[in-house]
Amino acid sequence: MREINLELVEKYFNIFRENKHLYQQDTFEEDPRGLKRTKVNRRLLKYIGEARKIMPLREVFNDTALFTALITAPYLYDESISTKLVVNLQLYYKTIINLGTEIHEEWARRCEEGEDIGCFGLTELGHGSNVRGIKTIATYDKEAKEFVLHTPSQDAMKFWIGGAGKSSNTCAIFAQLYVDGVCHGPHAFLVPIRNKENHMPMSGITLGDCGKKEGLDGIDNGFIIFNNFRIPR
Repeated sequence: MREINLELVEKYFNIFRENKHLYQQDTFEEDPRGLKRTKVNRRLLKYIGEARKIMPLREVFNDTALFTALITAPYLYDESISTKLVVNLQLYYKTIINLGTEIHEEWARRCEEGEDIGCFGLTELGHGSNVRGIKTIATYDKEAKEFVLHTPSQDAMKFWIGGAGKSSNTCAIFAQLYVDGVCHGPHAFLVPIRNKENHMPMSGITLGDCGKKEGLDGIDNGFIIFNNFRIPR
């Protein structure tokens, strides 16, 4: 990896200096979690918007040294913002770039522009990050040309998913793909989890909060449960 670009880090630091009204340090330690997360999300979207003016985000995402510069400034201000950047712009976004095709370009663009806040749906309650052993199921319906996502048991629910509790509206979900009764192993699926009009969970999806997170209440870790939720091929 190339050395971190300190001049670029300084430019990102200026985002905080020039928007002090938004990024002033909080003194209300007893703020409820919901308020803390609202503040973090507002600051995150502002940071993404201003960072795009400094350098195209697609260029940043594909260079580890540049991405390190991008997350250094918010990390020193508020680790919650930096963590959400990594989840949204590395885990979620890079899944689209690395595993997607040209038909997923629109999803990538929406993430780059802050229109979508994505999360990374791999871990499950029963096992953590055992990719080969994930239990969420995606069954292909040939007639409808749709994938049917389903959570077959409590330990199969997606759990500890950063952003799923409150802020994310899309998710890269990993599930076992079944076609004609045959399992083809883990595959990734782009799934809208919240309605863009009112930010409520999509019908067929249950979302919830994992609770208090010591020292990082700005991160809304959550769970995701599917009840035969359909997405197009």
